[in-house]
Amino acid sequence: MGAAFPWKPPAVNRSRFDGRFRREIVPFLPEGIREAVVSYLDRALGPLPEEVRLRVNRPLGVTTSDGEVSLDRAGRPAAGGGMCVERRHIDRALELVTGSSLYAVEDQIRQGFVTLPGGHRVGVAGTAVTEDGAVGTFRDISGANYRVAMEALGSGLPLMPWLVRDDGSPASALIVSPPACGKTTLLRDVVRCFADGLGCNRARRVCLVDERSEVAASSGYPRNDVGALTDVLDGCPKAQGIMIGLRSLSPEVVATDEIGRPEDAAAVGEAVLAGVAVIATVHGRDPADAARRPGVDAVIRQGLFDRAVVLSRRFGPGTVEGVFDLTRDGGCSIAREDSRTHDARLRMFRGGAGDGVDLYGTRQGTG
Repeated sequence: MGAAFPWKPPAVNRSRFDGRFRREIVPFLPEGIREAVVSYLDRALGPLPEEVRLRVNRPLGVTTSDGEVSLDRAGRPAAGGGMCVERRHIDRALELVTGSSLYAVEDQIRQGFVTLPGGHRVGVAGTAVTEDGAVGTFRDISGANYRVAMEALGSGLPLMPWLVRDDGSPASALIVSPPACGKTTLLRDVVRCFADGLGCNRARRVCLVDERSEVAASSGYPRNDVGALTDVLDGCPKAQGIMIGLRSLSPEVVATDEIGRPEDAAAVGEAVLAGVAVIATVHGRDPADAARRPGVDAVIRQGLFDRAVVLSRRFGPGTVEGVFDLTRDGGCSIAREDSRTHDARLRMFRGGAGDGVDLYGTRQGTG
């Protein structure tokens, strides 16, 4: 029998989430918006906010696992429209998230976001200013989306038996999902497990290349728990960071978020051929989707990744739809469970989804 998927994500510690949200998100919300969102939190009803969305001349929105909810000034769900976001709110939001200096975060803005302390990302919408065909910055910014970085301690532990080879060495793995399904959250905890020796035979030296400062949320030091033996290359481009780590930090595992460019693939290849395991995330619905990305196709077809973990939002962000063995032809097959993986699943996921649910297990040999 293959492993019974999907697995429901572990419950988020509401008190811990609430505390971090108030410390790390609320101070960067513009006045007026801030009070409405805090009132929503104070009600402590319904699902937790995953995003706070500001759009000029549109209702204030909070995205939850149930969808987007419009809020009125008192923080109550308002089916009829809710509080209208004004231009002054967007201007004030930009002042707060950039420290009143767009120039200081210019490199981030050209990528369409600013990262806040704690690893939370504020995405911007507006008019792109291009230079030689590339985005140089944004002007006339009309929207800001505060994406809340979740820290789900323990979410990676039940997957560790699939991420360790029979000889005890770390396996290379891709974490695959569409946006907003918990890839970064899971990556963070897998890094912690390897670096602290949880679910594996011993702690491993990990080099975390955190290009957008979201995984470790470093600001002089990691604010998120990424384990005792993790070295963080904060704000460093992925391909360069992987090579720097290989040359100077002697990692046993390299971890990075959202690979996809050809230079990322080349660096991953260098790491694996040097005997270092790579844990990376990539956008896609399943392994076949991921294999169609130009920068990912090459590393899969070279056999550089052993496994793929597929996530969805079926039962909320972090739902594990399956763990797959990857083949060089770009195909995949459901990973078989043994006593280690079976025991881990029973220990950590009692009361999950029904047995035998398997979205992608029959898609063997697809490419």
